[in-house]
Amino acid sequence: MLSEEEFNHQKGELIKSITGKSIDGDHLTFLAEIAKLKQQNVLTNEDIANIKAMVMNS
Repeated sequence: MLSEEEFNHQKGELIKSITGKSIDGDHLTFLAEIAKLKQQNVLTNEDIANIKAMVMNS
């Protein structure tokens, strides 16, 4: 079982890997992946807001 600190670290790495992808080619695939992670409770609403802010500022 992961500690909360390790879980948050891994979640942060996952967010970085998602936002590091080029979303110019296929926006729907990107959104589908975000939705899937949200449904699996991997991402919170706050995480999604942070991802949105990163994408909008890039």
